[in-house]
Amino acid sequence: MTLFKKISACLVGLVGLLVMDSAHVDASTTVRLGSVVRVTADGRMMEMNDDDARRQGAEVAKMTQADAKRFCEAKGKRLPSILQLAQALNPRGVRTDAGFDLDLQPIRKADGSFDFFFDSRTFVTPAGDLGYQQFWSSSGHPRGVSYGYIFDAMMGEIDSDLQGEEVVNKNSVVCVRR
Repeated sequence: MTLFKKISACLVGLVGLLVMDSAHVDASTTVRLGSVVRVTADGRMMEMNDDDARRQGAEVAKMTQADAKRFCEAKGKRLPSILQLAQALNPRGVRTDAGFDLDLQPIRKADGSFDFFFDSRTFVTPAGDLGYQQFWSSSGHPRGVSYGYIFDAMMGEIDSDLQGEEVVNKNSVVCVRR
């Protein structure tokens, strides 16, 4: 069975919910796109969906990757890998074989080894304020230890951004179960 068929078989009927392929991550790991870290009007940071955010007047929180990791760990969770974000935000865009398609972006692990191909052409921008965010991942980038992968939910692209304690770049956060 191909990886694409495995991934397709894992799709759950709820929009925005995807059970990850066990070849890459623990099969119990899920990414709920609606459960994004947000800041409430009184300054509390919490995970909430779009409906709760509208009722409470909460906005999507932006933080450094180091702060994002600490936030998720404090909740007993972790940042998702770039594969998990790609599968959740664009499940049809994740491939293991490029064939003759030169428009696919090869995604490599921090050590430079191949992880997957990504096709941004199949991306559909999420509704609401999620479509204007860039999300941190836990995945290191082959450019070096100073870089981590992010998923741009507005453009449907995978990119890198500076990470680490001293970096001030701020992106959005979604946490997943360990």
